[in-house]
Amino acid sequence: MGKLVVIKIGSGSFEQGFPVTLYIGEDGANFHTSLDGNLPPNPEIDCLYTIWQSEYRNFLNPPKVERPSLGKKPPTQQRTSYSVADVNEKAED
Repeated sequence: MGKLVVIKIGSGSFEQGFPVTLYIGEDGANFHTSLDGNLPPNPEIDCLYTIWQSEYRNFLNPPKVERPSLGKKPPTQQRTSYSVADVNEKAED
């Protein structure tokens, strides 16, 4: 059997900190150890969580990129094909 660890976080805030209790035991059995402690204050965590949450949502639903329609031709100044000689010449530069 493996170990089971549970962290119980009590009422608190990022400005004041949080009381915690750590329970340790064998998986499928009662906990044989409990330790009380405190997580220190860290107001920056709330802001960092908000940023992470926004970036994660963007990852799940990336902004749609506008794609050119199939009938649209590239601008005339844009080169669309290259010969082997052109590529070799650029490689030597």
